Amino acid sequence: KAVLQEWGRNIPRIHKLVELNAICAEIDGTYIILDTELKGLDSFAVRTRYPCQNAFKDDAHSALKTARTTCVFIRQKLGLP
Repeated sequence: KAVLQEWGRNIPRIHKLVELNAICAEIDGTYIILDTELKGLDSFAVRTRYPCQNAFKDDAHSALKTARTTCVFIRQKLGLP
């Protein structure tokens, strides 16, 4: 959403990372490389959002790694350290 804001675009009221990334990829095609990883994060977020839906430690580590990689990519695109 920060990327869309920086580009002066309307920010949709959605939380699905894959959908937000698709909007970014329409403007800057390099964002498409995040698609597969973000599918996993979307899935992880939905699974762990509700009571009695626990994450396994390996899943949590994988999600954190993906989140960090995604953050680095986006920060570079925005020219942030």
